[in-house]
Formats: sequence, structure tokens, C-alpha cells
Amino acid sequence: MRISKEFIILITAILLLILTTNFPIVSDPRLYYLNYWAYLFLVPIAILLASNERLTSFGFKKPKWPFRFSLTLVGAFLILAMVYSWSLLPEFQEYYLARIPKDNVIAFILVTLGSYYFAEEFFFRGFLLFSLTKKFGSWAIVIQAIPFALFHLGKPTLEIICALFVGLLFGHIAYKTKSFFYPFLIHWGIGVVLVILIAS
Repeated sequence: MRISKEFIILITAILLLILTTNFPIVSDPRLYYLNYWAYLFLVPIAILLASNERLTSFGFKKPKWPFRFSLTLVGAFLILAMVYSWSLLPEFQEYYLARIPKDNVIAFILVTLGSYYFAEEFFFRGFLLFSLTKKFGSWAIVIQAIPFALFHLGKPTLEIICALFVGLLFGHIAYKTKSFFYPFLIHWGIGVVLVILIAS
């Protein structure tokens, strides 16, 4: 029986997610983003390069925003409203206040969050999504959204639920633009706004 490339990718992705959450390379909580870079960015990049794949086929390209301005404006408003409502909930405040440093908040936003979201978006909306699109087409959007939601286990319950829909949205954007660039920027923006609202 021939094992498909897509099956191998899915198993590899699951293993990398398990390693990321259970076997950190760096134990210092201030440098946790390095674990994400190692498992969710460097290892997948190595796999692609070893397979003689072109990185441009996995989201490394300059995208063009595909949606109308009016739709973009409505989407931005809904996302901001969601993040603002999260910041008012005690469960979110307790979870994120324990992780936001009391000093160097700007460095945390730029370096830690930026690095974390870049690796995460490449993994789900670059490596995983575009590895599956040839066989599954647009259904790859749904497939990658499921482990993305599960990856949020341990975070506030509402965030886990919303992560499934956000994963579908980000997957759709990446699928339309053939790039993970916009999902990364939006995800990073969500994180920055949430940190600012909760820390202020």
C-alpha cells in the first residue's frame, strides 16, 4: 500500500505540534517563541528544502488583497469588536496578564508576538495548507483549521471555539492570495490589540 504525501504531511504536522507543546527546546518562558520557530518554522522549511520544493509554493510570495474595501471594513470592525469583548472577560485577563511582561511590553509585542505569529501562520497557512491543496483543493482550508483550533487548547474556552472560525477565515485568505502574509499580519494585529487592551 502506497502512503500518500498528504498523509505523511498530516502525521508530521501532528508530531510537530505535540513536540511544540510538550517538549520545548528552550525552557525559559520569556523565550518560548523560539520553540515555535524551531518546530513550526525551521523543521517544516528543512522538510520542504529537502524535498526540493519551491518556497514560493508555500506562501512565500507578495500577495494582493483580494477583497472589496467595504467587506474589509466590516471584517475589521467585527474582529476588533471580538477582541475588545475578549479583553473584558476575566478568563482572558487572568490568562494573558500572567504572560505579558510588566516591563518591555513593546519588545514583547514586536519580537515575541511577531516571531510567534509568523511561525504559527507559516505552519498552518503555509506549510500545512499548501501541502494539502493539490489533493484536497479548498477542503484543505477546513483540514488545517481543525488542528489550528486544537492548538489553542489550554487557552480561554471562547478563544478555542473562535479559533476554528478564525482558522477557516485565515485559511480562506491564504488560499485566495496564495500567501500566509495577510493572515500573519491580521493575527499579529489581533494579538497586539488584545495585549494593549488587557495590559492598559
